[in-house]
Amino acid sequence: MKRFRSGLFQFITILSLLLCVATIVLWVRSTKTWDRYWKVWLLDDSARISSNQWTYEYGREGIRVLHIRMFGKGDSFREFMQITVGLGWVHEFPTDEIERNLVDLTPQLKMYKCLSPSYISGPGFQYLSAAGDRENFCAMMIRYPLLIVATAIFPGLWIIRLSRSRRLRRREKQRLCPICGYDLRATLDRCPECGTIKPTA
Repeated sequence: MKRFRSGLFQFITILSLLLCVATIVLWVRSTKTWDRYWKVWLLDDSARISSNQWTYEYGREGIRVLHIRMFGKGDSFREFMQITVGLGWVHEFPTDEIERNLVDLTPQLKMYKCLSPSYISGPGFQYLSAAGDRENFCAMMIRYPLLIVATAIFPGLWIIRLSRSRRLRRREKQRLCPICGYDLRATLDRCPECGTIKPTA
């Protein structure tokens, strides 16, 4: 069980480190360019037609993910959505300076105000969800500093554990107390400084 926990901790640490590095790269890249990726999936059944659109945006202030599900009927709606689905993943480079800088969900909150949306906001984080008869909307925004801090937690814990392990091995090799570093060569069973019992082989 201990080995499993250690392996799981190392896996999460490596994954968090990769995400942290990727976030830093995106943040640096966003100073020069701004990306938007989106794709539409069509769900067609006998009752009604629905489309799912996922959009990923990397702006100067953070990352925004949007999901829009639209409902409709009739051949015209189906034909329109099939054309959009046929585009596959679309990569856009918005040139509007205001759009490039804006990742805040406040405009979407005003847009879906009539649907009584669920809205959660915190330091560097926003979540918005709204549901209607013809459209469901869900969006989340995370700013780069918050994402970097969140993904740096496990690598930071790993560095602390590594430094503690090295310090303990060094003190054990030098016959020092593992707690306070006092010289234990003159004592047999207990540290005279902090009272820690000397570990036996």
